Amino acid sequence: LSIAVGMAMASILDGPSGLRRCLDMRRALGVLPIAGAFSAAQMCALRALHTFDPGSLKIIAQVNLPTTALLSWLVLGRQDSLRQW
Repeated sequence: LSIAVGMAMASILDGPSGLRRCLDMRRALGVLPIAGAFSAAQMCALRALHTFDPGSLKIIAQVNLPTTALLSWLVLGRQDSLRQW
């Protein structure tokens, strides 16, 4: 359903060129590693529900943001301002 809504919105807002961009396989393959990592993370989170209590999972989830920012700095070389942190 979300794919259909996204394609409809692209068609409405950008016309046929927007719809073509949605169906461009090179763009889709470019985000495939990100989508795969996100799916794996979601599956791991579901498995964690059987092991950890909800409070511990909430703390682990809150650590994701600073970890992402740190990895963005280390791996991608991005320099966020103090305000962005």
